[in-house]
Amino acid sequence: MSNTTQMKHTLNIAYDTVKEVSIQSGRNRLNNKESIELLSSALLSVISIVNRLIYEVENKDHV
Repeated sequence: MSNTTQMKHTLNIAYDTVKEVSIQSGRNRLNNKESIELLSSALLSVISIVNRLIYEVENKDHV
């Protein structure tokens, strides 16, 4: 799997997680701790991808 495909896949998982947390929280099926843990995980995935993209852009001129 290419880096781009892997990043898209990870972003889709993060998006689906946030969407599902929103739905389940609305139905009162998740408590605050569960919601925070799931949203934190999704956010860390997105931050990781953004950091990777920044690294690639900053080092593009050095290749």
